[in-house]
Amino acid sequence: MKKTIFILCFPLICFGQINIADFGAKGDGVTDDTKAFQSAINKAIEVKGKLIIPPPSNFYKLTNTILVVPSKGNQVFLDIDAWGWGNGTNAIRYMGASNKPVFKIVGLKQAVWTGLKIGINEGLTGVQIFDIDTTPAAESTSFVTFKNFYLNLGNKPNNEGFRLGHLSGGSADISNYQWENCVVFGNRLPGQIAYHVEGNNTLSNTWMGGFVAYCDRIFSNVSGAGAKAERGNGSVYFYGLGASQNNTDFEFAFEQTYIISGGRFEAGGRFLEVVDHNFHASITVIGCQINDYEPADGVLMYMGTAGSLVVDNCNMNRKGGDFSNMILLGGTGNKGTLMVRGGAASSAKPFYKKTGKDTQWKVYIQGVGKFKSPNGVFTSDMFDDEHPFSKTN
Repeated sequence: MKKTIFILCFPLICFGQINIADFGAKGDGVTDDTKAFQSAINKAIEVKGKLIIPPPSNFYKLTNTILVVPSKGNQVFLDIDAWGWGNGTNAIRYMGASNKPVFKIVGLKQAVWTGLKIGINEGLTGVQIFDIDTTPAAESTSFVTFKNFYLNLGNKPNNEGFRLGHLSGGSADISNYQWENCVVFGNRLPGQIAYHVEGNNTLSNTWMGGFVAYCDRIFSNVSGAGAKAERGNGSVYFYGLGASQNNTDFEFAFEQTYIISGGRFEAGGRFLEVVDHNFHASITVIGCQINDYEPADGVLMYMGTAGSLVVDNCNMNRKGGDFSNMILLGGTGNKGTLMVRGGAASSAKPFYKKTGKDTQWKVYIQGVGKFKSPNGVFTSDMFDDEHPFSKTN
């Protein structure tokens, strides 16, 4: 006897999927879709389902913060699939007030968010597209992946893509977050930061691929105004990231581990800056193309405090001339190590310079190829403070 199989699919919940269109979202660029987004997210959290955001005919208009927060201290489990572009580059456009987040996230755990494309409307400032925090009640905010995002920070200063840990602290952590092939664009204005880590318990976060352009910073863990902590911590890992024309690519301010591996970085103001502070960061830059930079003071990497900097098999050059000193070693009262191994550099002048008053730096340069210089290629000998690199010039 032939069996008949019935599949029940209610308008709001079909196999655990929640579609924002079923909650009244129009995506026509005129209708305010804020309430529809919030209602759909609340429902998806309630049933532990997946939120579906279909391609809009124009764009989804948001005028207030969308809350992704736990109820009664429980953690949030929410997957999101967003498909397609809007009429232009942004499927979602924030058109609310300045100095507010677009998405406020607390306690999100074990989730995958895919394909969100969000822009900040012209004239708005102090907006975080994603403001991610946690509390002791919500426990850890961890094991979340953001994939194939496109964020536009608008045309005003102090807008950010992701801000982590602005108010977080104590035992609760923000950890094991991962960004895969995410793109952030700004207008090279002050305070436009793609990824801003402010909390002091933000641990082991990773970037895979992706691209950042025209921002003030790709990454910074120098806390801004109103943050609970003085500075955010690490550790952070970047693999295969690309960047173009940012004021400073990486700004580090905590004594943990930083790895920048692979990727092409070009036409920026400065590649790396470790801020003046009494701490020892451990930084490895490996296999990167660092190309056509034009820092105003001629410094590609600035170590404002002693720590460990390893530059391994990287190509570094400046458009239109040589750096004064590619790496400037500063700091007060600490001991640091610089190792540059392999790769090539376009500095015909001394490769590094020490400026710290009483900081002790041990420097090792090995097998660095040198182009745009009549001196040819450096030998594979090891140099230290007793046998300065500059003697080969």
